[in-house]
Amino acid sequence: MWEFETDVERIQHTVLTEISRLAIARRRDFLFDEVPKTVIPDGLPQFRCCVYRERAIVQERVKLALPQAGEQIVHVIKPACEQCPVHRVSVSDSCQGCISKRCKETCPVGAISIVNKRAQIDYDKCLECGRCSKVCPYMAITDHQRPCKAVCPVNAITVDSGEIAVIDEEKCINCGRCISGCPFGAIGDKTFILDVLDLLLEKKRLNAVIAPAVTGQYPGVEMGQIKRALKRLGFSHVFEVAMGADETVRKEALELEEHLHGNEPMTSSCCPSFVQLIRKHYPAVLKYMSTTPSPMIEIVTMLEGLDAEAHTVFFGPCISKKAEMLGAYGAKKHFAMTFAELDALFDAFAIDPRQCESEEINDATRLGRSFPWSGGVTEAILEYLQPEARVQTLAGNGAEECIQHLRKLKFNKLEGDFLEGMACVGGCAGGPGCIRDIRKSVKEMKGFRDAAKKPVASIS
Repeated sequence: MWEFETDVERIQHTVLTEISRLAIARRRDFLFDEVPKTVIPDGLPQFRCCVYRERAIVQERVKLALPQAGEQIVHVIKPACEQCPVHRVSVSDSCQGCISKRCKETCPVGAISIVNKRAQIDYDKCLECGRCSKVCPYMAITDHQRPCKAVCPVNAITVDSGEIAVIDEEKCINCGRCISGCPFGAIGDKTFILDVLDLLLEKKRLNAVIAPAVTGQYPGVEMGQIKRALKRLGFSHVFEVAMGADETVRKEALELEEHLHGNEPMTSSCCPSFVQLIRKHYPAVLKYMSTTPSPMIEIVTMLEGLDAEAHTVFFGPCISKKAEMLGAYGAKKHFAMTFAELDALFDAFAIDPRQCESEEINDATRLGRSFPWSGGVTEAILEYLQPEARVQTLAGNGAEECIQHLRKLKFNKLEGDFLEGMACVGGCAGGPGCIRDIRKSVKEMKGFRDAAKKPVASIS
């Protein structure tokens, strides 16, 4: 449906689409046999040593669609892990055996010795701090981290004895940075596409709630066309998640006022990876975190009040929402899916949103539609509180910035009253579940926000 930026995206899309087509044809028992052969046809291998390894990798991707215990969403696809160099630093042939021996003198643990006029690293001692690489005048000591380890903001990735990446679930915040960062497509996310297909094929009562960031995923396609396409898939009702965001704005603004009266700061709670970052790595600041549910949880709660028997599926740019939904409601009730998975469903059912008529959709105010980008939550809350608000705000744009602010908050040195945390750079619309880069889509998202007809005064 969209132009793939990488072969990894193309393979992921093809796997999800073929899984869906077999499910629609009531041929789920053939997933492991047919999907790998469809994605990787007979002939010469495309990327690996042989077609059999390529098919083994596809089979592992199929497994991500099958039932798995726990709320861990990110998983390593072992056959795809290309055994990147385990050691972060290594001595190259450029070593000149210089007299100053800065590398040896700089090493804090004595891991470097000079053997035959050449630096040698004792990896049993090495801390992988990279200091030796920085001081070498010939740049003869290279500093290379595995891409997945390099992008993980919480050091949740290690390497086992077989040189395969391992994810520490106690540290992982399911942000998906490693999925985007791995150049071999060796890390993927659990998908509930088969569960949702079962509900669609059984004609169950289904609600779809769609994040405002979808307006930037299909250039030239209106939200009303997406609504119509979802109904053609089999959803009874389609709502904006921004409707839940309006309620989040109201509750979080009131909660912020309470914190201000108590002379203490507050953090947002909309981003599930930011919430996990606090709970797993900075529990000391939990007392400052907003207790207001995220927009997704708010709207699912609303819909449960209207029809307790109906199922709701959230579609958005975030994979961490899958864990949030599992934690809030358990399995087999409500589900979270990405835009990439939605696009696979459209392809499997031969539905093109561009060819759909547009239906009216006016569920939310411009405030609720402001959440997709970094700073949008803050912007919405301040507008709701104005003109009384005198709030000093900060925005953690990406997990690294969030960590910097949380460290200050831990020691009561945060220079602000309200901290908005977004684990993905750019905000929700920069999430790994998108099919279009945020830099290309933000214009459409802001246009959709500005087109909101529902008055802000309706939030009360």
